[in-house]
Amino acid sequence: MEETETGTFVANLSKDLGLRVGELAQRGAQVIFKGNRQHLQLDPQTRDLLLLNEKLDREELCDSAEQCVLPFQVLLEKPLQFFQAALQVRDINDHAPEFPAREMLLKISEMTTPGKIFPLKMAQDLDAGSNSLQSYTVSSNPHFHVLTRTRSDGKKFPELVLDKALDREEQHQLRLTITALDGGAPPRTGTSEIQILVLDSNDNAPEFAYQLYEAMVPENSPLGSLVITVSAIDLDEGSFGMVSYALFQDDDVNQTFKINALTGEIRVRDTLDFEKFQSYHLDVEATDGGGLTGKCSLIIKVLDVNDNSPELTMSSLNSHIPENLPGIIVAVFSVSDADSGYNQQVICSIDDNIPFLLRPSVENFYTLVTDGPLDREKKSEYNITITVTDLGTPRLRTQHNLTVQVSDVNDNAPTFTQASYTLLVPENSSPALHIGTQYLAFSWYISGFNLSFIMGSGFGRYVVTEETERGSFVVNLPKDLGLGLEELAARRTRVAFDDNKPYLLLDFHTGDLLTNEKLDREKLCGPTEPCMIYFQILMDNPFQIYQAELRIMDINDHSPAFQDKDMVLKIIENTAQGAIFRLTRAHDSDGGLNGIQNYTINPNSFFHIKMNENDDGMVYPELVLDKALDWEEQQEFSLILTAIDGGSPPRSGTATIRIVVLDINDNAPQFSQELYETRAPENSPAGLLIVKVSAEDDDTGVNAEVSYSFFDVSEDIQTTFEINTFSGEIILRGLLDYELVKFYKMNVQAIDGGGLSARCTVWVQILDTNDNTPELIISSLSNYIVENSPETQIAVFRIRDRDSGENGKMVCYIQENVPFFLKPSVDNFYILMTEGALDRESRSEYNITITVTDLGTPRLRTQHNLTVQVSDVNDNAPTFTQASYTLLVPENNSPALHIGTPEGPFPGRLVDVGGAGTLSHSYRYEVCLTGDSGTGLAQAGLESLHYSVAEEREIGSFVANLARDLGLELEDLSAREAQVVCDDNEKHLYLDLLTGDLLLNEKLDREELCSTTEPCVLHFQVVLENPLQFFQAELHIRDINDHSPTFLDKEILIKISESTTTGTTFLMESAQDLDAGNNSLQNYTISPSSHFCIKIRESGDGKIYPELVLNRMLDHEAEPELRLTLTALDGGSPPRSGTTLVLIKVLDINDNAPEFAQGLYEVQVLEDVPVGSSIITISAKDLDKGNYGKITYTFFHASEDIRKTFEINLLSGEVNLTSQLDFETIQSYSINIQATDGGGLSEKCSLLVKVLDINDNPPEIAMSSVTNTIPENAPETIVALFSVRDHDAGDNGRMICSTQDDLPFILKPTFKNFFTLVTEKALDRESRSEYNITITVTDLGTPRLRTQHNLTVQVSDVNDNAPTFTQASYTLLVPENSSPALHIGTRAIKTAHLAQAAAAVLRPGLRPVAEGIAEETRAVLRVMNLIPPTFRCCRQRA
Repeated sequence: MEETETGTFVANLSKDLGLRVGELAQRGAQVIFKGNRQHLQLDPQTRDLLLLNEKLDREELCDSAEQCVLPFQVLLEKPLQFFQAALQVRDINDHAPEFPAREMLLKISEMTTPGKIFPLKMAQDLDAGSNSLQSYTVSSNPHFHVLTRTRSDGKKFPELVLDKALDREEQHQLRLTITALDGGAPPRTGTSEIQILVLDSNDNAPEFAYQLYEAMVPENSPLGSLVITVSAIDLDEGSFGMVSYALFQDDDVNQTFKINALTGEIRVRDTLDFEKFQSYHLDVEATDGGGLTGKCSLIIKVLDVNDNSPELTMSSLNSHIPENLPGIIVAVFSVSDADSGYNQQVICSIDDNIPFLLRPSVENFYTLVTDGPLDREKKSEYNITITVTDLGTPRLRTQHNLTVQVSDVNDNAPTFTQASYTLLVPENSSPALHIGTQYLAFSWYISGFNLSFIMGSGFGRYVVTEETERGSFVVNLPKDLGLGLEELAARRTRVAFDDNKPYLLLDFHTGDLLTNEKLDREKLCGPTEPCMIYFQILMDNPFQIYQAELRIMDINDHSPAFQDKDMVLKIIENTAQGAIFRLTRAHDSDGGLNGIQNYTINPNSFFHIKMNENDDGMVYPELVLDKALDWEEQQEFSLILTAIDGGSPPRSGTATIRIVVLDINDNAPQFSQELYETRAPENSPAGLLIVKVSAEDDDTGVNAEVSYSFFDVSEDIQTTFEINTFSGEIILRGLLDYELVKFYKMNVQAIDGGGLSARCTVWVQILDTNDNTPELIISSLSNYIVENSPETQIAVFRIRDRDSGENGKMVCYIQENVPFFLKPSVDNFYILMTEGALDRESRSEYNITITVTDLGTPRLRTQHNLTVQVSDVNDNAPTFTQASYTLLVPENNSPALHIGTPEGPFPGRLVDVGGAGTLSHSYRYEVCLTGDSGTGLAQAGLESLHYSVAEEREIGSFVANLARDLGLELEDLSAREAQVVCDDNEKHLYLDLLTGDLLLNEKLDREELCSTTEPCVLHFQVVLENPLQFFQAELHIRDINDHSPTFLDKEILIKISESTTTGTTFLMESAQDLDAGNNSLQNYTISPSSHFCIKIRESGDGKIYPELVLNRMLDHEAEPELRLTLTALDGGSPPRSGTTLVLIKVLDINDNAPEFAQGLYEVQVLEDVPVGSSIITISAKDLDKGNYGKITYTFFHASEDIRKTFEINLLSGEVNLTSQLDFETIQSYSINIQATDGGGLSEKCSLLVKVLDINDNPPEIAMSSVTNTIPENAPETIVALFSVRDHDAGDNGRMICSTQDDLPFILKPTFKNFFTLVTEKALDRESRSEYNITITVTDLGTPRLRTQHNLTVQVSDVNDNAPTFTQASYTLLVPENSSPALHIGTRAIKTAHLAQAAAAVLRPGLRPVAEGIAEETRAVLRVMNLIPPTFRCCRQRA
């Protein structure tokens, strides 16, 4: 047991060797260990027991070897005898596992998928067996677990497995503690910290703090004022987390505000006007450095300031009002203020000192009415100031001035200013002489005419070709209506169109209906066919309406045009023939046959065109694939799509279709060389570039991204070299040692992004450098030689140099001034011999230096020093220097007293032996027993001795009987000091000199000795001395099946595209089996699978590799991964096996187009929904993964109206409103939406947006004819003809038409919302001469909206009252001789009619004539045929 105290008992050596007690001491027993270390000692007292000489540390002695065995020899002398022995040092658990670093750093992208494995540095445990490292654990966490893997050498290493995807934004780093546990009891542990840095990817779009920001800004804010700061945060780091801001909205908004791209500050760019825009809806987009975006909405409310004065708008004004009528409406006006709130509220007032008042009506309408009856005779004119003041700060006001004339009514009887008048008239005056004037006060009115209407109806259909010149003939109306030409003018014939635009003109001279302008069918009707314009022909006396229509015939004046002149179509190269791709259709404003009739495409070998009609009757072109595409041959090309209409001659329009062929992984990488050969000197520094392999892949994108790795290489290669995954550079990471490994053969695999792979072989030849000094190994040595013996063998030694070539060649020599020489033998063996007889008396000791020098650069050498003693032989008689010597000795000396030494060459010293002066002379002799002193050297024949033994045999197992094989007697082996010397200088064998048997000195492990080399042969020599003889021998170590096949990785990951064709093979890493021959790896099997089978492939070096063969196509969507068990079997009996898990990741290709949840989406939207509102979210799914499963949404074949009104979010499919809806303009939108995945496949759905009407349009009144003056006494006279309409729909478009109840007028409906305003009965001008009629049209929507139209109707007078005089007779005094026509006086005539109020004027010489002076004009009107009263004229004397 290691660490046992010094002196601990190990064994009873005498007993084990079968010797007597004390025999070991008698025979000078020694315990000899390699390296001259004395781990054991013999008991100094008994010499029989074997004890520990020191504490043994197993780890120091044997490092990590599983069994620690220290071989040693027990050497006995007298006679010489060797015993081979071994000491096994058993391990104790005195070392804890220890990691090479206290902290490991892993950088892992947050995009890494679960299941990814990360190898970790393994811990070291110097203990062995069950005390060694057994397992690893990791601290509890939700993301990782640890696997304990076993290498081929039995060492265990950890792998960290990702269980749950990382998210840098949640946790940017993790700290785990990995613990290594050994198998001791109790176990020891070692720990290391794993710091995991989560690398950021751009997986977070910017997010605004609020989805909706609201801000308020006064309308008078100066330019550059800060409105608000929006802020978005991106959880990513670096450039991925840098956010820039931009506005997305209409140009008006862009011109009004600006945003700082870096800070998000939004400032005023242009003057704000609350009266134009009360609020702005802005979309703000934040974009990060990786292109991801986030959006928010901002509503900026403009705050009103009181910067607008009130406005007064006159709707009607009656500047002349009759006196004596109370409550007369003078004016109707409305007031408004463009501001809002208190700034918009107004107060309306007039002066207090006038007989008028203001009455509020509806919606800021006011009427100015008389406060009571006015009296023209008191005041005939009023100046009225209407003041409108708002309630804002400061208060603003507007004034409007009116001048109102009070018109006279006949409310005063005529009166003469005098009771009598005297007029002087010269005699003989001419008849009708004006002799004077007297005035009477009265009023008059002009009578009207009587109208009657006859409602009629007719129907006419007319046709005109568009773009016809103005004045072109359409129809002759009299002929078509059966009327006379003169009737057109007499009956006031007119043409009224529904939209009140004068498209046609009536020529009253000819009766022809002519075009009033050039008519553009496309502008009038758009794509609607036929294009009809509806109009009415109106006639009076009697009233008739003829309904008519005008059809505008199309001409081919427009060419087909594509909205996009350049179309891009992305098609994956493995798309099946016959696949159809719908294209954007062209637009032709013409209709009918002049519209688009056909599509063509330029000749090409891949596509033809096909036309298809969708549900709404639109014809679309479709591109049909005729021939498979190949990205590697042609990445893109262009086609010309032509749309042709049916005109004569036809017109056409073209668009370019750019076909982009999308690559699939249909090409495996290809190395530029199948075999790379290179050289590298040993001892090269780590980091040296050994070679760079390069593979190209004809695919593109991720499919062409090649990564490099070693394939099926040994652990030695993995620890010595590393390969750059991206560049293919093979870098040296460990020490190269030519003496250990002379070349490396490694397989390199290139894998593309789609999982296809290729392999090449790299041969690295290691170049030897002279880094090993020569070695000298003494086989036998005699430090004492007898003088006088020529060519005596002193030493037998062997030299070797582990280098090669010149570096391994050696020169061996000794110094020249010594009587010795070196004699070469076999296989670098040398014998050191005396050159001649030596004379001890001349020189008794020699120091010999054996020098071995190699021939490398620089030259290295080894020296070995020997000291040789020359032993004496009795070849000289003793001689005294003198014939006699005299020594004086005192008496009574003690015995053995030294009494002196004679000078001179006296060989001994004199002692007094007995104490009485007796001298004794002693001599010392050394006797050396030698064998044959001859110089002959024997060598075995050329044929070697061949032996064989199975590996793992026990120590001491019999190999051969050397004595018999060499033809020697047993005693010859001992006498000739027989030795067994192995080439590697290890003690694999030992020779039992007692039996002559060659025995195993240790268990032989074939795999440790020879690795995979077969046959495994140990070369050794049998050395005999006296005479010196060498026998070459070899030991064949036979393999036993003691190793199972093992896979380097317990899990093999293979990525295979689902588009991979059947029959494709995938070479996998082979298993390792350290056994050889039939016991080595022989076969592979795989667990049953419907997709794969296994095939065996043999490489050039005899290794067999498993190949996975695809039998049936894979489908990522059906089965994204498969797990198979690969089994390797050897040829032993019974066979051993090893397994590994084959994890097959089925890589997705873009073989699934997006699919919408519905083919048709329908949504209803109120027309007043705010801009920016979300209408609906369309959703499609794609069964593919990754980029192929990412869907973008776009409008497809969308009209300009749709593009202006809606937008769709590319990523979410949310459809938003970008422009205000108007039910009256468009009631529904049919939108085609296309979902396109990352590989270019697409699908379409339809979205029907129905716009719901709200009551946002008040009714409209269109007057066709109005008669403002109507005669009295005419019942059911037509006053006005008008039509009403409301652009809303349903109840919102239904209308009620009415007038005031207290008026003698009624409304009569005709057809199609036409009404006539007629008198309910005969009117009497004398009762009421004027009517103010308000026509009110109210719809039935919510809220109800109404429109009013005011008419003023004058009742004209007819002669239905006879005039009367106020007196039966009048007396007028007339001077004589008055001039003719002298005015002699005036008398009033009483009449109810203004035009018949007159004054009676008497003119001399004439019959009485009544003349009246109009009150208003003062004009003299002659009233004829009146019945005069009796005038009595008196001539007045002069």
